[in-house]
Amino acid sequence: MKNISVVSFADIRCPRNGYHIRTRYMINKLVQRGYKVNVFQLSYNSDTAIYKRIAIYNLRTSKKKKTIVDKVLVRLMGVNPLRSVVTIVKSYFLIKEKESVFRKSKIVLLSGCLMIGGYLNSKRNNQRIIVDTHCINTDIALKMMRSKFIIGSLRLLFWFWIEYIFFKSAHRIIVISKEDRDFTLKHFRIDKNKIIVIPHSINEKLEIDNNNLVKIKHKFNRLNNLVCFVGDLGAIHNAEAAKYIIDKLSKSCSDVNFMIVGNNPNELTNRENVFFTGYVKNLDSYISASTICIAPLAYGGGVKTKVLDYLKNNKLTLSTPIGAEGINVYDYPNLVIADLNEFANKIKELLKINK
Repeated sequence: MKNISVVSFADIRCPRNGYHIRTRYMINKLVQRGYKVNVFQLSYNSDTAIYKRIAIYNLRTSKKKKTIVDKVLVRLMGVNPLRSVVTIVKSYFLIKEKESVFRKSKIVLLSGCLMIGGYLNSKRNNQRIIVDTHCINTDIALKMMRSKFIIGSLRLLFWFWIEYIFFKSAHRIIVISKEDRDFTLKHFRIDKNKIIVIPHSINEKLEIDNNNLVKIKHKFNRLNNLVCFVGDLGAIHNAEAAKYIIDKLSKSCSDVNFMIVGNNPNELTNRENVFFTGYVKNLDSYISASTICIAPLAYGGGVKTKVLDYLKNNKLTLSTPIGAEGINVYDYPNLVIADLNEFANKIKELLKINK
């Protein structure tokens, strides 16, 4: 049986965001292709889990209380560069401790470009490196510069060189859309034969917990016109979208109720017509309970998992062009594209149509 090692920045058993979902999807595809997958993942736990064709080796990191500096840097840069350096150094030695297993694989799949510990160990062992990108962070930085020039410039300075080194050194680069492929060719001048497009995907089977759905509908039964936004608010593009909902949409659409579903690290509290659920295990139930779903993203990269989830649930979906990147809009007649400045009016129109 062929072996392949996968290095992940987070625990794949807790699919909190698109990164986790993408990593799990790639691992499942490798198993279907007959590979035995050894997963080396950063985790607060130290256990090892062995399944039939998947072995999970946790690279234990200490859980530290987030400071104000952490929160600010994560909002600005997407990561805290100072802590990332410490994690990178530590992950190198943690992987090295498991070298007897790591070296069994001739191929190493790095899930994202922050897995420098995995990259360095792979180079040391002369293993073939494949980089799978959930998104191109350089692309996100350039888009962000249009509205937040200083923050976007800082992110560009940080991410461009990391992605440049990874892309130039990798034997293969996996991107999730033709748009990401074209961007990578243009900005990093990569040999086009190194790039493979593997579209993002989600579980097409609906996972609606009927008991949970009843509770959700009961909780929101007094609320008509329930509009859902899904996003991990620890990510700056989702946090900005939530801020836009609070500051703009909730005021322009005062008779509309907004439900924001996803990790809420800053513990934002409910407003008059804006409600936060925090992280939920059964996402489909919350999407199913809503009237329409939205993706008011001003920037971001790759295919947005949230939009695929909306469409999987056959929900009338309103998205910005950036939110719908990498999705063939002609395949989804219930997907409506509009600029942010049109969102309020479009929401009102779609709610009338849905009635």
